[in-house]
Amino acid sequence: PAEAEKAFAKAIAVSPARPSFYYQLASTQYDSQKYKEAIVNYRETVKLDPKHYSGWVYLGNSLDYNGQLVEAIAAYETAVVIDPSKPEAVTELAVLHLRNNKPQLCETYARKGIVLDPKYPGGHRTLGVCLRNLKRYPEALASGLEAVRLDPKYAEGYRALGYTYLAMRDAERLAKNTAKAGQYDTKAREMVTNLKELGENAELLERAVNKP
Repeated sequence: PAEAEKAFAKAIAVSPARPSFYYQLASTQYDSQKYKEAIVNYRETVKLDPKHYSGWVYLGNSLDYNGQLVEAIAAYETAVVIDPSKPEAVTELAVLHLRNNKPQLCETYARKGIVLDPKYPGGHRTLGVCLRNLKRYPEALASGLEAVRLDPKYAEGYRALGYTYLAMRDAERLAKNTAKAGQYDTKAREMVTNLKELGENAELLERAVNKP
């Protein structure tokens, strides 16, 4: 990643008006979890190309990870205006509504995303999380299963399913899905490591049930 950052920085020095170079640099920083740096370069991307849909979406993601939720919402809303036919920004708005303790609004936006693209796994995962927070567990389970059916290697989908099974007190399927999450994404392994503690500690259990 460091070498890629240097390469894109050199490319920008040669052609400072190319939004694609800023986008690639920002994406490398985003993948390395350097969200503050990514924000700077995603902002430059959309400054040079105001209709860069992915630039606005990933700017929103970076702002979200950096704790700037109001600005993240604005970035996603801009992306929706640029291309209302794509599901990603609408789905990300659903997630932020859930963070703001508005699960019904989360459901509304998640369903909008699914209508736009029924084959987008992230839409079904997000709807499942919304429904889980509304304690509509059978519906949440159905949405979560659809997400991993569409993408059998979707780590976040298995992670979300794990929390749904946790809410349903289904220890066996909880273990199975968290193990799959860890298999496809090393970042999810912490959840697998803490699985036994989650299952045995009532306070942690209740926190996990309501986790987005």
